[in-house]
Amino acid sequence: MEQDRISELPDEILHHILSFMATKFAVQTSILSTRWRHLWKFISTIHFDSFPYHPFCSIDYSFVDGTLEQHKAPQLHEFLVSTTIRGDLYTKSPISFPIFDLPPSFYAQHYSQSLKQISLGCAHLNPTLSFEGFSSLKELRLWRCKLSDEVVQEIVLKCKLLESFTIDKCRILKYVRIFGRSDMRLKHFTFVWRPQQSPLMVEVDAPSLVSLKFCGHLSRLCLGELPCLAEAKLFHDSSAIDVGFVREILDHKLAHLQLLGVDY
Repeated sequence: MEQDRISELPDEILHHILSFMATKFAVQTSILSTRWRHLWKFISTIHFDSFPYHPFCSIDYSFVDGTLEQHKAPQLHEFLVSTTIRGDLYTKSPISFPIFDLPPSFYAQHYSQSLKQISLGCAHLNPTLSFEGFSSLKELRLWRCKLSDEVVQEIVLKCKLLESFTIDKCRILKYVRIFGRSDMRLKHFTFVWRPQQSPLMVEVDAPSLVSLKFCGHLSRLCLGELPCLAEAKLFHDSSAIDVGFVREILDHKLAHLQLLGVDY
């Protein structure tokens, strides 16, 4: 019998190898032998990518909860959950995606101090009362998630190292406010409006912001002082456009930009 040299590697190296795999495959390695049974529980990245969605089938997210409950790594650096759309469903709107609730353990100090990147699709963000923010988080991407205006503001205020923030077609938002601290490190902000929802207000006043991407009603975009802004891409997602309002934005708020794109 040939010698299993991979299994003889130190735990730290095996954890690093498993961290490059989708989590469902990393978990499956636990059946290889007793040596591998618990290794996946100590990986520093959790990736649940490509949950398939079809309007006539429900999505079972229990695997996510079960994995988080068994995860024992002292630090978690990346957390990703995404949903894919089968066939040409993306062209048939509106689509009501099922939402899953993140377990309370996701907001616990165990994770909040080490997570550097979070990417979520179709998740409900509802932090616990004891949530103190993700102190190491630098990148946050939310796609078709459910979150309130208050949660957005809580993220901006409590995630003090956040540099990149994307809100893409998220639910129940009414007035998104990206401002609050003079020492904000936010450099990149992207906002995409949900076509089937009523227009909402988006206020951006971030002194360190370098790049802004916005898709929605331009008349609902309120810009504050953005001295470091170098690039803006604006897409007006509506049949009617107020040319005078757009001209005012260009002349008074974005005249200093190095790169500007406007489309509708």
